[in-house]
Amino acid sequence: MRRSFTAPRYLTTGIVEDPDFPSSGQIIGINLAWNFCAEEESGIEGLQRAFGISGKPERTRDADGAIVEDLVGADIRTVTRVPAELKFFENLGGYAYLLCSGHFEFNWSEKDATAKHFNRMMDLYGCAAHELEAAWSGSDFGVRIKNGALKLGATVLGQIYEAFQEKDVMIFLAGNDNLFNSRRELYLTIRSRMPEDTLKQMKEADEDYLNRIDTIEHLLEWVEGKGPIPKTKAS
Repeated sequence: MRRSFTAPRYLTTGIVEDPDFPSSGQIIGINLAWNFCAEEESGIEGLQRAFGISGKPERTRDADGAIVEDLVGADIRTVTRVPAELKFFENLGGYAYLLCSGHFEFNWSEKDATAKHFNRMMDLYGCAAHELEAAWSGSDFGVRIKNGALKLGATVLGQIYEAFQEKDVMIFLAGNDNLFNSRRELYLTIRSRMPEDTLKQMKEADEDYLNRIDTIEHLLEWVEGKGPIPKTKAS
């Protein structure tokens, strides 16, 4: 994993990215931000495999070619299993940690060693410490939040960790100011707290993708003389 180049952000009720959280609202998740990793383009297949996430829109048809079901939206981004590598440490040296990595070469039971290893990796980039920091790649991630007097780190990461145990977490790549812009960042969000309009956006975008794939396939069949002229909106 690599430390995020831009600042990670809290997501609160209404997908309001509030750097001064908690001022109000309920925690929805964390945007782990942008880190110049190739995964921003190639995807997060390692994480998807580890957490049992499909990550790919799929369309099922019957024998006559009619659409039976579209697997899209939140359903292809929600965890279906929780790997043993996912660990939550409530308070180590004043920080809470949520980590998922199979690359740490030590015993997970050594909590202080876990924190030191992650901190050392983060410090390699020579950046000043902040309240919320994150690192990620296509196969792992780590988040640390300073606890302070209000135990903010333990509260936020504890809620996300509990949601993981209930398989109520979505993991996906999306834009920082628009869920579907070109510069993608890693998100960990509690599904049951996601705004309905955002989930609808995801569903509609995936359905649009499947419709475009259908159009391309029909065009290829027509070019090869295996099908009728594809219908368009104009026809």
